[in-house]
Amino acid sequence: VIKKYIYFICYNIYERYEMENYEIDIERLRKDLIDYFGIAMFNGSPQAIIELSRVENATPSELINIAQNNGFDINDYITGKSLYL
Repeated sequence: VIKKYIYFICYNIYERYEMENYEIDIERLRKDLIDYFGIAMFNGSPQAIIELSRVENATPSELINIAQNNGFDINDYITGKSLYL
């Protein structure tokens, strides 16, 4: 079972706000972040141990924030557009 998270993107186009929602493959994102911080941990980064713990216990929205703060492109994890708002 693939767990998906609906991710809302709000942006301003010509002073009109629009919101789009996407389904994110959150388990794949979590796995990739664990791999990312696991490699950093073995390369001697003590901060990676703390980040790895955060990733393992993060909610979907926290996971997306962690990924964006570390340069991950969330668009790579979009599985489709959601019909739900």
